[in-house]
Parts: sequence; C-alpha cells; structure tokens
Amino acid sequence: MKKLLTFFLLLVLSLSLVACADNKKEVKETSKKEEKKEEPKKEMPKKTEPRPDEKGLLDRIIGGWESDRKDGSYYVFKEDGTFFWYKSSKNLDDNYYTGKYTVLYGNDAVKDLEINPAGIKKMTEETNGKVNLFSVYSIKMSPNKLLSAGVDKTKTLKEGYFIKLMFIYIDEKKAQGYNYNYEDKYNFHKNDVYKNK
Repeated sequence: MKKLLTFFLLLVLSLSLVACADNKKEVKETSKKEEKKEEPKKEMPKKTEPRPDEKGLLDRIIGGWESDRKDGSYYVFKEDGTFFWYKSSKNLDDNYYTGKYTVLYGNDAVKDLEINPAGIKKMTEETNGKVNLFSVYSIKMSPNKLLSAGVDKTKTLKEGYFIKLMFIYIDEKKAQGYNYNYEDKYNFHKNDVYKNK
C-alpha cells in the first residue's frame, strides 16, 4: 500500500512539473507576441495645475496675514509663489525678507511639522470640524533678499536658509501660526494692506 501511495504521489508530481513547464513555454510565446504588437508609449502631458480641491486649499493662505501683537509681524503670500515677511505692516518699504515659498498641507504638513495626529483629532473635535487636518499648513519660506534699517543685507543670508511656519487656517479672516525658527506663536488676522503699496 505504501509503495502504491508513493508511486501515485510521484506520478502527480511529475505531471505537475510537465504542466508547469508547458505553461511557462506558453506564457513566453504569448509575451513575445504581445511585445511585437505593443505600440510605443506616448508620454502623458504633465499636470501643472493642482486639482480644484487642492487649488482651493492653497488659495486660502494667499494674501496678507498680520500678527495680533502690537506692531506684530506681517506675512504676505502671493499667488506667484513669492512671500514677504515684514517686521510691521505699518512700513512696507523697510525691514523685510522676500523670496519664494513652498506649501504642504494635510497629512504632508502634519508629518513635516512633526505634529502628533492625536492633537489634530482633538483640535477637530474642539472646533466641531471647523478646523481639521486640511486646516494645517507647513510653509517653507526661502528668502533671497533682506532689507533691514534701510540697508540691503542680502549678502548676510546663509545659503539654504529658510523660515518654517506652521499655519492653522481658521477661516477667511483668522489663522494661527508658529514660527519654528524663532519659536514665535501668532494669532493672525487677514490684512491685505500690501495691495495698496
């Protein structure tokens, strides 16, 4: 009985190996035929415009945001990717940085800012959903010009220097911020006085 069972198992194993070999041969022949028929791949145009929902999220930060502190700093984010940081909105001709900025939001911002996701959940609950994951922005500002006390101090900017800002959008008139470089906390209000310059 054992011999018969062993023989039967060997026979099944042999047939399986033959079937696998035939299947591989058939797959190779099929793939060769498909390679011949395959048309050259056309490159898809690159999408440069963000999807509408992304654009709406990015549009929320555009404009001037002033700290509620007396003579507080003033951040301006323009649609063309440039920013200005002014010591005060009362003087837009002196004491400022300007350059390019990049923005992350949602999960990407939370990771970049190293925020505990539990904090986002708590914030969402406390505001009944008004402030949520997509209210969180990480803004990296790379200055290429510095004017201080009427003197151009651009040459003092170190290569690779950037300012990192956590920006929490509350509504079209209010936001909160935290400057990682200077450990400053802000309550912002919208102020588009820069448009009058």
